[in-house]
Amino acid sequence: MPRLVLLPILLLLGSSLFATTATNVDEPIHMDCVDNVTDAHAGAFDGILDALLSSLPAAAAASSGFAKDTIGSAPNLAYGLAQCRADVNASDCRACLDASAKDASAKCRGQRSAMVVREACMLRYSNASFFGAMDKSYEITKCGGDLHGQKNASTSTQQFRTHLSDLLINLTGKAAYRSPRLFAVGELEVSPSVKLYGMVQCTRDLAADDCHLCLASAVLSMLSPEYCDHMIFRSCFIRQEEYPFYNAKALEGADK
Repeated sequence: MPRLVLLPILLLLGSSLFATTATNVDEPIHMDCVDNVTDAHAGAFDGILDALLSSLPAAAAASSGFAKDTIGSAPNLAYGLAQCRADVNASDCRACLDASAKDASAKCRGQRSAMVVREACMLRYSNASFFGAMDKSYEITKCGGDLHGQKNASTSTQQFRTHLSDLLINLTGKAAYRSPRLFAVGELEVSPSVKLYGMVQCTRDLAADDCHLCLASAVLSMLSPEYCDHMIFRSCFIRQEEYPFYNAKALEGADK
C-alpha cells in the first residue's frame, strides 16, 4: 500500500497510542531531545513523526525486536529505529516501545531528533538518515559503584578488570560476527564465590565490522578507572553485573 494512503491511518492509530500508558514499564534511564532544525514546517513534521512513532513499536515486536522505517517526503522526512533487548519477549518489547514512543511524542515535541533508552528497549528518530551509520557518541553510562575486588580481598581490582575485559572482548566478537541479531550474553567465574555476567548488543542496522568497532570502544570506556555497569552509545550498549540479569531461557535458539 502506498505511503500516502497509509499515513492518515497511522495518524489515527497514533492518537490512540499516545492516549494510553504502557503498564509495568520502567522509567527511561535516558532521554535525549535534540532540535537540530528550526523552520516553518515544524507542524507538518510533527504529523509525520506521530505516524512513524505509532507504527514502530508494533513492527519491532512482530519482527524479533527490531524495526526501522522512513515516512514522509522532503523536506519533511522522519527516520525511526526501534529495538528491544534480545532476551525480551514480544509483549514486553511492545509495551516498552509504546511507552518510549509516548515519551518521545510528549516530551520531545517539536524536536527533530530524539532518543529514548529503557532497560528493555531503545527508540530513536531523526529528520536525517542515520541508518547503518555507526555512532559512538556518548549517551549514558552508569558508573560509580565499588569493584568487587575493593570489597573482597580475595579478588584484586586488577584481577577483576582482567576478567571483565576477557568476558566483554569475547562477547564483542561473538555479537558482531556470530549473531544475526548482533547480541551476545555470557558469564565468567572470577572466584569460587563471584561470577561476572555480561550482555552486549548493537543496533541491527549496523554492518558486522561497525558493530565490533562500536562495542570495542564501549569496552574501553567501561574499563576506565571509574567502575561502570552500563555503557550505552547510540549504536551499541554493554551491561555487566555480578548477578544474572538477562533471561537466558528466552535466548535459547534465538539466533538459529
